[in-house]
Amino acid sequence: MSIPTARERFAVLAKELRSKAVGPMYAALMIDKIVDEEMFRAVPVSRAPRKLSPLTDDQKRLIRKQHELRPDMSQLEIANMFGTNPGRVSEALNGIV
Repeated sequence: MSIPTARERFAVLAKELRSKAVGPMYAALMIDKIVDEEMFRAVPVSRAPRKLSPLTDDQKRLIRKQHELRPDMSQLEIANMFGTNPGRVSEALNGIV
């Protein structure tokens, strides 16, 4: 199923509630059903292999120190300096594990 289908079903349910054609318990059960049937993400078909290993704690510390010393450097410049990518630099600067 799909998000647009869920949206349509929610719109019908809202109209029924406004007209008092259904009660709150029915509405709650319908919302549960719509969420279970419609509100999900498809499983990815494939995933590209990792090209870079996660940063070590020492590398993260050095990246944070470099950013502290040179706050004007972009994450791309720091990434190039450490042989990684800007996403890993962002993770290091934001404390993401």
